[in-house]
Amino acid sequence: MALLGVRLLSCPRDSGDVCNFMSHEKCLKHVKTPCSSVAPSLVRVPVAHCFGLRGLYKRKFCAVCRKGLEAPALRCEVCELHVHPDCVPFACSDCRQCHRDGHRDHDTHHHHWREGNLPSGARCEVCRKTCGSSDVLAGVRCEWCGVQAHSVCSTALAPECTFGRLHTMVLPPACVRLLSRNFSKMHCFRISETFTPNDLPDVTKPVEQGLFIRQHRPLDCKAGLVSVSHVYSSQGAVVLDVTCFAEAERLYMLVRDTAVHGRPLTALVLPDVLHTNLPPDCCPLLVFVNPKSGGLKGRDLLCSFRKLLNPHQVFELTNGGPLPGFHVFSQVPCFRVLVCGGDGTVGWVLAALEETRRHLACPEPSVAILPLGTGNDLGRVLRWGAGYSGEDPFSVLVSVDEADAVLMDRWTILLDAQEAGGAENSMADVEPPKIVQMSNYCGIGIDAELSLDFHHAREEEPGKFTSRLHNKGVYVRVGLQKISHSRGLHREIRLQVEQREVELPSIEGLIFINIPSWGSGADLWGSDSDSRFEKPRMDDGLLEVVGVTGVMHMGQVQGGLRSGIRIAQGSYFRVTLLKATPVQVDGEPWIQAPGHMIISAAGPKVHMLRKTKQKPRKAGTPKDARADGVPVPEGDPK
Repeated sequence: MALLGVRLLSCPRDSGDVCNFMSHEKCLKHVKTPCSSVAPSLVRVPVAHCFGLRGLYKRKFCAVCRKGLEAPALRCEVCELHVHPDCVPFACSDCRQCHRDGHRDHDTHHHHWREGNLPSGARCEVCRKTCGSSDVLAGVRCEWCGVQAHSVCSTALAPECTFGRLHTMVLPPACVRLLSRNFSKMHCFRISETFTPNDLPDVTKPVEQGLFIRQHRPLDCKAGLVSVSHVYSSQGAVVLDVTCFAEAERLYMLVRDTAVHGRPLTALVLPDVLHTNLPPDCCPLLVFVNPKSGGLKGRDLLCSFRKLLNPHQVFELTNGGPLPGFHVFSQVPCFRVLVCGGDGTVGWVLAALEETRRHLACPEPSVAILPLGTGNDLGRVLRWGAGYSGEDPFSVLVSVDEADAVLMDRWTILLDAQEAGGAENSMADVEPPKIVQMSNYCGIGIDAELSLDFHHAREEEPGKFTSRLHNKGVYVRVGLQKISHSRGLHREIRLQVEQREVELPSIEGLIFINIPSWGSGADLWGSDSDSRFEKPRMDDGLLEVVGVTGVMHMGQVQGGLRSGIRIAQGSYFRVTLLKATPVQVDGEPWIQAPGHMIISAAGPKVHMLRKTKQKPRKAGTPKDARADGVPVPEGDPK
């Protein structure tokens, strides 16, 4: 028998529409979500939403008019609020409160309920019955811990939120302070417009200059209101502490439209992390996302991680690079890092970590990888897979939490170019020495040449390089064009290993490898035992030197038919380039002028996180266990 329902028609809108809320009459007394016309007056601490680009959201409903989202709509990048574009002016400013604001301090955190738009198959935490609907807005979900329930059943749950399964990884809002009266989250997170899908720039180039404002060398400031907190000279960045709301806003607006030597400054508002207030078992995760990587999958991951965690711990690498994140976490006694991007992105973050290590209370955080690039060799070695293919972001975070820490060597490459004619004392056409860091491998010759051709092709038509399959197809095409290439690299370079001259065989490419994966998963060194060399490991302080005879040989290695030519193994190398030669480091290529390359160990080993081997899932185990509250085993967090 059908139940009698009642429709509320008490909310006229400027457009002539009315509130679309519907309820059974007997359920009306249990309604938790107020009508959109009165909701703003009921919010104790208004928090504005961060709406991104318009998109299509199937089987979702507008939180204001409650109608389906059939046309492109907007979604908050911090909470699960979906609205029609025309409904935005009527949306209640009830986004997640992710930080303390002024004197509004709360040690306990309550559930942040959001109505409807639950995933298919969602079950109530109280009665275990289905609480979602694909026909109307139904059920509620906590935006922090993810617990789901019927509206009436939610009253039976404790009001305090424990942040669920990810509680040790979440940066608690009570431990973040930002006087945001004049600043919205848009200033902090810079909800970006559409991206071009080309990858990061050459790792040998300096990072962007930036000025980061913390509210608590200005271009123009009032005495006593602004002080210089930190100067990061190598990154060209300055952190300012500003005690006045108006002055902070004025500086932000001034800096974001300023360029120095033709390069725009990056302006970003940073919060304070109250590290003394962190729970004893808290080891928050610092997340870096390159939204340009992975065929723009990074853009969706950025939004997902901002919803699952505190958005103040998720940083977009196109907005100031890794430095803002490391600075915000500089006083956190224990934290881990997740890098979402390709091998070049991982190298960028590791280099920034090395430069800022002395400023960190946790100088050796463990680093996990969500591979978004084309090769993803380091991600393969650490069991994170060949590339992200749409896995549940919550499951990714759980895997990071359960991962094991391992050590990995880092290497410094000193590039000291000399005058092209060979006269070392001549100052004409001499490039200044530069240093790059290496984690995976360094290639000289044919493999670097292929990487450089691919890089140029991507720069010419970046819109076409949005999938790994297409990218690998371009690599194949570039390789076929050079299949008859013959340069005689062994006649153009000299190699010294541990101060000992090494005679090179007839090769077209020389590759120094630190990890057992090269060229999208190939085993270049091979698995055969050899009494001349030790078994390779990525933490043994040794590099393996391998040669390839050409494109055909490289293809056979990638197909598993052959291995490279083993040449040497050591910890210190000196390469002399007699001619300008293509060089690539971790997939970032360039043409290196004649001169010397010195490769040696770079300071302490880095701590990486290796994904644990998959365990078979028990029958009936729910995929989303955010509300389980399963604690991490006692002891030092991973």
